[in-house]
Order: sequence, then C-alpha cells, then structure tokens
Amino acid sequence: MNKGFISKFLIAAFLAFSINEIHAQDQSQGDDPSQVDLAEKDGKEAEAFIQKLGDQGIETLTGKNLSQTERRARFEKMFVKAFDYKRIGKFVLGRFRRDIKPNDMATYLDLFRGMVVRVYASRFGEYNDEKFNVYASRIIDKKVDTAIVSSKIIRKNDSKVAIEWHIYKDKSNQYKIFDVVVEGVSMALTQRSEFASILQNSGIDGLIKQLKERKINPPPVATKKAG
Repeated sequence: MNKGFISKFLIAAFLAFSINEIHAQDQSQGDDPSQVDLAEKDGKEAEAFIQKLGDQGIETLTGKNLSQTERRARFEKMFVKAFDYKRIGKFVLGRFRRDIKPNDMATYLDLFRGMVVRVYASRFGEYNDEKFNVYASRIIDKKVDTAIVSSKIIRKNDSKVAIEWHIYKDKSNQYKIFDVVVEGVSMALTQRSEFASILQNSGIDGLIKQLKERKINPPPVATKKAG
C-alpha cells in the first residue's frame, strides 16, 4: 500500500479514538419547518462533537514525549469506546463470515482489535501540530441514526487530507464509528481486501495464525515525520 495513503489513513483513524457520548434528537428531513430545524441542530451538534474529539485526539495521542506503552494504552481505551470494532471486524471478513464458528470469531475479533491498536499506536509519535476542521454533515438513514461527518486535516505544509466519518447511534444512544473514508478510500473496505486473499487461501485458521504472528513480530513502522 502507498506509504502516503497509510500516513493519511492513520492520522484520520487515531483522531477518532477519543470519541465519547453524544445525544441527539431523531433527525427528520420532512417538510415541517420544525423538523428541518431539528435536523440542522442535530447536524451541528454532531459536527461540534467530531471537532472536539479530533482536537482531543491530537492533544492526547501524539507527541514525541509520550511513550509507546502509554500511547498504546490510551489508544486501546479510546478505540474500544469510539469504534464498533466488532462490526468492522465482522464486515472485513466478507462472505467468509458465515462459515466461522463462534469460538473462532471471538478469537479473531480479539486479535483484530489488538492488531489495530498496535499498528496505529506505533504511528502516533510521527504527528505534531496538525489542525483538524469539521465543515459539514449529512444524514444517511434517519431510521437507524446513521450519518456522515465531513472534515479535513491541515498539515504543517498546508496540504489537506479529506476525511469522512461514518457513524451510527447504538442502543445506548451513543455514536459509534463504523468506517473512516480518507481521500475517498474506505478503511473497512481496504482491510476487507487485505483479508480476502488470506481467507480465500487459508480460511479463518490461516487468518488467525497470521494475526497471532503479527502480534509476536509486528511489521516495522516507518519513522518519517508528517508534514
């Protein structure tokens, strides 16, 4: 995968991991002016929320003085709370999901979460002085409270990275992220493509084996500075 894309993708991903609770009203796009106003209000609240979590992500998860151990611990806490990692993990299995036994699924999801934490946490020290701006939102499906929030990262060299956050509201009325799209490229679809070839050739046993190997011997991470 292109190193430039990896950097952009990882910047986007870590910004989401400080997500917390957000409450919003049922969003409606009907003709009733009060409903239109309510939808606009909810959209603005969602934008403000994403802006806040992005700022918190930059503040708490980046910097050269933060140890990898502490960074990884913070990241895992935020990741589990912010992302629906089980939904993402199952989605990236694609059509192979239906053949996986419950015990194997549980093992896989635990390894999947650990893989994400290790890979992303190792990148955090590269980024400093980034600016994160949210500028728009739209409702995908009001019945299940699914929305997209649009944002951009402004690098130190003034280059911009376009990011869309795909979120939905869970049963406890909290938003969860189920995909991040960076420069038009989906995080979930990218991971699904990578796993597909492994599953095709080796099945879930082969994927679990590879994820365990990555846990013991993680791939090297470039140390090139962002900006």
